[in-house]
Amino acid sequence: MRLRSVPYLSLALGCAPALSACNVGEPADQIRWERVIGFIFAAPSGAPVIADVPATARAGMPFTVTVNTFGSSTCVRQDGASVAIQGSLAEIIPYDRVPRLGSGAPCTADFSAHPRPVSLQFTTVGPATIRVIGRSVAGTGMEVLDTVEAGASILP
Repeated sequence: MRLRSVPYLSLALGCAPALSACNVGEPADQIRWERVIGFIFAAPSGAPVIADVPATARAGMPFTVTVNTFGSSTCVRQDGASVAIQGSLAEIIPYDRVPRLGSGAPCTADFSAHPRPVSLQFTTVGPATIRVIGRSVAGTGMEVLDTVEAGASILP
């Protein structure tokens, strides 16, 4: 399996809602939640973004990988993923639910993994790329979309 992170697309959004929305305030049943693309940079948790990738899989047979996003253990909830497969490329966008900015959600300042299973099925034989597209924070503090990739061999 190979993993790499490369800049994908810059977003001038400033602070990340998943990291900055959390403070002391509203009761849990009054918090307004929104669905966002998840954070895929793992520091400082050390957990991989893409886990449980088999070295080989059979064409036409589904298999499951685990995709992790990262954020507060109390204010980030995994919310599935979208998957698009074209030939030997699978693109996965993981989603999380986070409190809306200003909602006053009481959140912890920790940083944990939020795993979700993702089912993939390739029909093309040969090397396959599994690409996860998610949010990250660039060295400038600006939010960007990044990618992390893993590979598998698809057998007949």
